[in-house]
Amino acid sequence: MNTAEKAIISQIIKASTVPSRPSFYVVGSHAKRVNFCSQQIRAMNLIWALTHAGKLKQPSNVCVIGGGLSGLSAAAALVEKGFKPTIVEKNPEFLFDQRRSTHRYIHPTANFWPELAITPTTRLPYFEWASGSCSEVME
Repeated sequence: MNTAEKAIISQIIKASTVPSRPSFYVVGSHAKRVNFCSQQIRAMNLIWALTHAGKLKQPSNVCVIGGGLSGLSAAAALVEKGFKPTIVEKNPEFLFDQRRSTHRYIHPTANFWPELAITPTTRLPYFEWASGSCSEVME
């Protein structure tokens, strides 16, 4: 791992750490320009950083709190790394609030414009989606 990667890993972990709980991490609690796609990317980046920093090692018990899109993305990234995460969700099903949001239109990359080109899909390794009403996308 080179110096630049170490710096990025450190920055991601520092931004995600809960100060009073050294082994608890959050996704995007102080982030700007938040949308579903950015939360997915933050979740995947956090798992990448934690595994590369050696903070997650096999075998480990990993609990993901929240069954929203970022929680499910973190869990998928953990599974890809060989972990068996436990997802804790207060609602009766995953993506509970998002599935019921019929009035909200979401787009995967509009928040990144003009820095990045607008694309029709997220182009993510899992849970890829295209624009549409929130409830349609979540289904």
